[in-house]
Amino acid sequence: MLSSEDQAECLSHLPPLDVVCNEDVNGSKGRTLTYKPVEGFFEKNTALLDDIRTFQASLLNLVGLIVIQNDLGDGRFESSFLNRASVARERRLRGEFDKWKVGP
Repeated sequence: MLSSEDQAECLSHLPPLDVVCNEDVNGSKGRTLTYKPVEGFFEKNTALLDDIRTFQASLLNLVGLIVIQNDLGDGRFESSFLNRASVARERRLRGEFDKWKVGP
């Protein structure tokens, strides 16, 4: 479920419920109430959890699109880059880049 940090972040996005009224009919200060969710609010509220998961998935898709746009702009889908990447992958599979780990 949600960690205590995630719960606090979710609470920070709720509308301000801590002040119920700041003046009563006579113009004097009203009472201030603090908002605290019921026990198990984040664990039992499946609609909220589904919405959070949907939001997280949409963020991941957006980040993926940005990465693809950057890769396109940097030429990482051009044939010359892909050929160099393929050669480097083969060298990595043969362990040519791992010699420094073993030593002289």
